[in-house]
Amino acid sequence: MLALPYRTARFARSSAGFRQTTARLAMYALALTSMVWLGRARAEDKSVVAAANAYGQAQQAELKGDHDRAAELFELADRIAPTPEALRSATRARLAAGQLALAADDAELLLARDASDAASRELAEDVLAKARPQLTRYTFQCSDPCTVVVDRSVTMVAPEHTQVVYLAPGTHDVELGFADDAVHRVKLTGTAGEARTVKVARPASAPRAAKLRVDSDDAPAPAPRRGLSPAYFWSAAALTVVAGGITLWSGLDLLNAKDDFEKSPTRTKFDDGESKDTRTSALLGVTSVLAVSTVTLAFFTNFKRNDERPTASLGFDGRTLHLRGSF
Repeated sequence: MLALPYRTARFARSSAGFRQTTARLAMYALALTSMVWLGRARAEDKSVVAAANAYGQAQQAELKGDHDRAAELFELADRIAPTPEALRSATRARLAAGQLALAADDAELLLARDASDAASRELAEDVLAKARPQLTRYTFQCSDPCTVVVDRSVTMVAPEHTQVVYLAPGTHDVELGFADDAVHRVKLTGTAGEARTVKVARPASAPRAAKLRVDSDDAPAPAPRRGLSPAYFWSAAALTVVAGGITLWSGLDLLNAKDDFEKSPTRTKFDDGESKDTRTSALLGVTSVLAVSTVTLAFFTNFKRNDERPTASLGFDGRTLHLRGSF
């Protein structure tokens, strides 16, 4: 009889331990979320650094009076990490280089993307006021995202369903490129001040030529894909979430057992609570190991790889725990 009150106190302490367990699970969840965010942020940081590098080179080219090169680099910086400042700088550089048509192309993009920015809107409207009376405005409406090449010179690099291009009056050879190397070629003739809309359907893809396989010691080896596949990270993350959910369910079951025991203390209820306490502690250990493993994998994962991510879902209807997913 003396042992039962002692163990009753121990059992009661286990509920306090579960509250600590719940707090730890919340910390693990926060750490896991932070690692996912940091993994994505690392890829975004690389883009920002590349854009900043291109922007800096563009400024140097501008100081040297090479406005054409400066415009190309400003546009590159904007494609990597779009900003109104980069696109405005590209527009001004095109004007300084005497390339009114390309400046008008950038101005149209400024209006479409950054019209809420007063400086961008004012610059775009000034450029277009000069360009529209002197050039032909073409609006290409593509069935699928397309790029534009005019007279064998790339004009619009980013694939879009709608492309607006300004061209000098006269006849031009235009190629609209689609995915899978599909190309629609057309010859267009326009006059100054004219605005034309051209609707283009994606042509059937031409069969690709078989690639010649070269088995030679001199052939360059393919570049290794560094970093682990995201599938490993997402699998570990899914398992951590599932284990955490089971641990949480076990802990709630433990608290219910504690409440039942306090209402009517019996040996059977005490033994039942002790077994649930042991089960919860074991589940907490498993969850802790999985959480630490997931956090570690985040540092070695290449999140730019397009591997399929696993999915998992956990459900509890009050009596039964359901687990569904793919890994």
